[in-house]
Amino acid sequence: PAVEVRRTAAAAVGDMKLYRAAGKLVALLDDADPGVQRAAVRALGQIRQRAALATLVDRYEQTVADYHGADLRQDLVVAIGRIGGRDSLRVLVDATSDPDLKVRLAAVEALR
Repeated sequence: PAVEVRRTAAAAVGDMKLYRAAGKLVALLDDADPGVQRAAVRALGQIRQRAALATLVDRYEQTVADYHGADLRQDLVVAIGRIGGRDSLRVLVDATSDPDLKVRLAAVEALR
């Protein structure tokens, strides 16, 4: 489907808390369009899909290593913070040192 359709569908899944669609959202993390990736990350955070936490953590670490856009890192930090759990704590603490202010602020907010 077109980029806008994929982006809108991912957002709708998050808004409607469609937990059974989590696998489709994880697949969208590899979409060629960064906007679709961000929509999938936000949706996974909205539905607080604990099964996706390891994937989101890996994606965050990859974006830091490759220095991808700060917007994606910010969305990942917010989603990881919403899902919570012990595994998220390390990433959130690390994100407080991110080069981008938006990411640092998102990490601090998630740690509250």
